[in-house]
Amino acid sequence: MDRFRSVRVTNVPKRTKHHSSSKVMPINDKRQYENIHIESSSDMTPSTISNHAFQFSSGAMSTMRLMTKETRRSKIFLANSASSLGVFQQSIKKAPIVTPSLRWNTTGITVAGVGGSPGNNSSQLNTPADVSVDFSNTLYIADYGNNRIQKWLSGPSNGITVAGQASGISGSNATDLQHPAGILVDSTGNIYIADTNNHRIQFWAQGALSGVTIAGTGFMGVNNNELEFPYFLALNENTKTLYISDYDNNRIMSYASGASVGTVAAGGNGFGTSYTQLEYPVGLYFDSLTNSLVVANSAAHNIVRWILGDNSWTQVVGISGIQGNSSSLLNLPMGVTFDPMGNMYVADAYNHRIQFFLSDQSEGRTIAGITSSPGMNDIQLNTPYSIRLDNQLNLYVVDLGNHRVKKFLRY
Repeated sequence: MDRFRSVRVTNVPKRTKHHSSSKVMPINDKRQYENIHIESSSDMTPSTISNHAFQFSSGAMSTMRLMTKETRRSKIFLANSASSLGVFQQSIKKAPIVTPSLRWNTTGITVAGVGGSPGNNSSQLNTPADVSVDFSNTLYIADYGNNRIQKWLSGPSNGITVAGQASGISGSNATDLQHPAGILVDSTGNIYIADTNNHRIQFWAQGALSGVTIAGTGFMGVNNNELEFPYFLALNENTKTLYISDYDNNRIMSYASGASVGTVAAGGNGFGTSYTQLEYPVGLYFDSLTNSLVVANSAAHNIVRWILGDNSWTQVVGISGIQGNSSSLLNLPMGVTFDPMGNMYVADAYNHRIQFFLSDQSEGRTIAGITSSPGMNDIQLNTPYSIRLDNQLNLYVVDLGNHRVKKFLRY
């Protein structure tokens, strides 16, 4: 018996391996954080000193500088200057260390879908699995149960179908999808879709009316040109290398831009909890600073980091093979993302909560949902699958069991 079926979300349709019946990146665009409001904090945190740095402007009045050291991600430095119109540089020993306010309202706002009411009209969602947030804070939602991708502008109560059929009908041709679980929008507005039950990745250029298969064959398989129920996606924006959570093959596949055959980037050594194995990987984050992938290793109940080129993972949080609801344990983690300071956010699905982990810390705190208490009111979640941040560090949570996307405002 498939071990994961014992922990599978009950309201997601079951699947078999005989036919595709049915059965989460982050945006690495620096424009996503251009307008972030950073407040000075009296709680100063020592930085990591390094000779590696990159800079990106947050407007003419401020510049953020992110320092790194080997596999450690450090804090963001903000230098305000009334006269500076270019990139501001200063010795790290002289730069003030500031952090944004990292507090969120625990009462969420429903920004897409009708809580507790699945459906296929333009205001509804049906077991949504993933969301992507572009630099203008427009949402793109993988509406898994409706076989479509919904674009949701800020404010409206209705979404627009941008891939798949608005009616919710599934299919396998270039205009159709069949239970898409993963969605990623790149810096130029192109859409990458994990078309899960078609065992392929579809690329929809901005404004396109149909998709192009860029990974997988449309049939399940274990070869390097095949996928078996792909879930979430991550993208190296510089090289356009795509990373895919190949769920049933217990591996992460890497596809170079234009390649028809992938390579195994992580896992691929069977199902298990050892350091060389993955156990139904779902959430995925590409960390350009450390050239590594951070994976929500769902059925092993941990988050792991796999440096590209290595043959094993290191544990970030959780304990491999052990589920729990304490501050250091997880129960079926599905989504993972990071903020610019290196803090981690985890959609802890079967604990019905979002966990926040400060950089390099293994003890988390709950910032959304109530631990082990599923529900549909505005302070509860029911099987959160995916989490994303906008350019103000507001949280967007795909609340799968409630058929909605919730927004939790940072304050």
